Amino acid sequence: MEQFLTAYLNRHPGTTAAVYARYHLGSIAFRLALVAGGEGDGTLTFRSLREWDVCAGVAIVEQAGGIVIDGEGERLTFNRRDTFCRGMVASNPPLARSLHAILTKALAGKLEPEPPR
Repeated sequence: MEQFLTAYLNRHPGTTAAVYARYHLGSIAFRLALVAGGEGDGTLTFRSLREWDVCAGVAIVEQAGGIVIDGEGERLTFNRRDTFCRGMVASNPPLARSLHAILTKALAGKLEPEPPR
């Protein structure tokens, strides 16, 4: 993921996500809690996750004033026949759109990582 973020930031100077850090925290619920608590600006995942793995974290982020959107850019809805959330972004509303642009391009294969230096 870092290679995609680096490529995106280099192609879009002045992007909101000018400074970022990458951590492998594992649990999506934990990452959502960090965002809700202000310990992280945002998180995104390329993976497909079951709704029961994210529903509590989504509620916490939204109650804290954040936004959680899926790979299509829509707010997550639960109790659907298809229980997968395909890609997800959680952050404050302005940053969510920038992170979603990264997610969309990466999922579509349109964002090439930078060549090694």
